[in-house]
Amino acid sequence: MKQKALKALLILGAAMVIVTSTKVAVKAEKLGLFNYKEMEATAYCDEGLCYDETIPTEGITCAAEKEYIGKTFVIYDENWMLIGIYECHDTGGDYRIKNGSVVDIYMDSEDECWKFGRQKVYVQIVDAKG
Repeated sequence: MKQKALKALLILGAAMVIVTSTKVAVKAEKLGLFNYKEMEATAYCDEGLCYDETIPTEGITCAAEKEYIGKTFVIYDENWMLIGIYECHDTGGDYRIKNGSVVDIYMDSEDECWKFGRQKVYVQIVDAKG
């Protein structure tokens, strides 16, 4: 009996993943977004220069893996509401940033960073500056 219940839960879980992924794709398509990446967004505040030797600026600067330096990130929350448009100037030190699963958004204060927390986001990475 337990095996049947477990199997049913696994099938239900797989179906939920497919439905959720389909809903995300349909919503993205309605918005005209085809090349997006699901990521986690965090926030950071730091004094000093970015990887590309620019000064980090709130509302403009984000950090991601090195290959994205100079590219523009259009970041949406999990409801496809625009969070902002950022330029990737920094790389960050966290291994998750370096493996491409996290984008780190620059903010002026630690309080703002804590309020932002961690969020599931959808990101369009555009080969252009702001």
